[in-house]
Amino acid sequence: RSVGYRFGPHLSDCIPLLIGYCKNASEVDEELREYSLQ
Repeated sequence: RSVGYRFGPHLSDCIPLLIGYCKNASEVDEELREYSLQ
């Protein structure tokens, strides 16, 4: 919740990984996909 200032510098590394996961996730992983985007 309050770690944005610490996490911000790492966004450029994390976002492509997250997008790749969401594109490759099956329908079974729908719930996990939703949680990872929150």
